[in-house]
Amino acid sequence: MGQLILNKGTWGGDTIISSAMLTEITTNYELDGNKQNHRYGLHYWILNDPAHKIIYARGIKGQYIISIPDLDVVIVRTGHKRLDKAGEENIKAGEDYMIDHPMDLFLYLEIAKELLEQ
Repeated sequence: MGQLILNKGTWGGDTIISSAMLTEITTNYELDGNKQNHRYGLHYWILNDPAHKIIYARGIKGQYIISIPDLDVVIVRTGHKRLDKAGEENIKAGEDYMIDHPMDLFLYLEIAKELLEQ
């Protein structure tokens, strides 16, 4: 699924997920008719990191499929525990984009950035 997001829904020249469906699952979901949830699409979470738009699926036990389209990167983590979500009380000023995303997500993103720099 992570690679399909990077490939814009195609695999081996075949369309697996239509562009309309891909857009729907990776775009902020509307709530109550006009309010948008700026962190969630349809079964996919959206992290508007200042450097990259990140789309990810997460499991209750710390499993992740993280797609970073502009870096052409997919990160998969099979887990057994997920950290608490970031809240206003545990982030620094200017890091509002982190709110409601699990804190361990940012650890995996940092590891990926370090690996890409090598």
